[in-house]
Amino acid sequence: MSPNQANTPKPDKSQTVSHAPAGRTFLKYLLPSLIGLLAISSASIVDGIFIGRYEGETALAAINLLIPIFSVYAGLFYMLAVGGSVSAGKWIGEENYQDSSNIFSKALMALIAVSLLFCALSFTLAEPLYRLLGADDSLKSLLDNYFKTLLPFLPVQAMSIGLYFFVRIAGKPALASAALISAAILNVGLDYLFIARLDLGLYGAALATGLSQLCALLVLSLYFLHKERILSFSFRQKNWSSLAQSSFNGLSEFINEMSAGTVAFIINLLIIKQLGTQGLAAFSLVNYTMFIGLLVSFSIADCLQALSSQCYGAKQWQQLRRFLLIALSASISVGITFSVILLSSAEHIMSVFIQGDKQPLLDQARAFADILWPVFILNGLNITLSAYLTALHRAAASSFIALSRSLILPLTFIAVFIYLVPEYSPVLSITLAEAGTLILAVLLYKKYSIAKLMRHGQL
Repeated sequence: MSPNQANTPKPDKSQTVSHAPAGRTFLKYLLPSLIGLLAISSASIVDGIFIGRYEGETALAAINLLIPIFSVYAGLFYMLAVGGSVSAGKWIGEENYQDSSNIFSKALMALIAVSLLFCALSFTLAEPLYRLLGADDSLKSLLDNYFKTLLPFLPVQAMSIGLYFFVRIAGKPALASAALISAAILNVGLDYLFIARLDLGLYGAALATGLSQLCALLVLSLYFLHKERILSFSFRQKNWSSLAQSSFNGLSEFINEMSAGTVAFIINLLIIKQLGTQGLAAFSLVNYTMFIGLLVSFSIADCLQALSSQCYGAKQWQQLRRFLLIALSASISVGITFSVILLSSAEHIMSVFIQGDKQPLLDQARAFADILWPVFILNGLNITLSAYLTALHRAAASSFIALSRSLILPLTFIAVFIYLVPEYSPVLSITLAEAGTLILAVLLYKKYSIAKLMRHGQL
């Protein structure tokens, strides 16, 4: 049943994010999110360790080939979830709990419908997809074992993503993080059981991932047991155009994932052509090594988005500015820390993923890491500024940042460097694209700064 606005409990204003102390509130949202995302990232890294050590570098390369496909799925899921949750956050800030519950319900139903459609299409078109991704005969059976095992869990993943963002925006960041932590712990245990003990290979890895996503969904569903929840679900919905409007605000997330998938597809093809399967495996090692640092940056941006959208609804511009300053400072600190770690310990970290003497593979991965380390700092600033623009409902500007860093600039730099340094053009393009995007992001921030918008009467 939809909540009656008059009967919905209203939190004490001094405890709402738009009025509470900025630093303490940011940490309240960031720490649970950070712990949860680190748990998930560690689970993904443990996946890589089990697959690399028990199934070999070819299996690692096979999973890397599937990134473009999963980016398409994630793009639409995040567009619906982030766009809907930002709109819900604005209405929560206005104490309009009816509309926030309506967009919550519409987003969840849309996520289920889209994921079921993707699941059906992917089962039908699996073989053509493998060929499109550039898989040779040695990779196709590995892809099939992993991909088709994971597909039935796609609706579960979609619902988990949706509930995660809405539960956080509804003031329950600890529950959202508990879901991620529970899923991560289960995933590690199932990886050990299915891959190391039962020797189920990539089928076991996919099954472990799917079951851990189901665990996350079950934990997130505990939100509906809270008596004082401010979001309620109802199948009876009208005015579905509001979902389209909110999804437009999440367009940058879709562009991020879709563009990243497109660029990953092109990079994979180029690396296979230039360096073979071993080169792709080396690139996979770097991806795993960088994964934790990048997820920390994403958690900072997600935290900013959740808090700023409520400040936007409550028209608390100074508080919003404080949150932005905290997020930018945190992004820079995290970026510098992980850059130093990657430069000083890359080879030691990456050696954990492989077994035996694989020095040529490690040397190749180290060469990639020496080019990619600035991405930690640049990426964190870019996604933080993009999250700020999304929270201010400047979807076009936020999407432009996403499109620049994930598609336009990487492809431009690839086209230039493919003739100059063909072996390293893919990784060079990633670093230079982030640098170019930061220039654009700073210019857009100046255009849409709170002070400037207030001077022109646009807030």
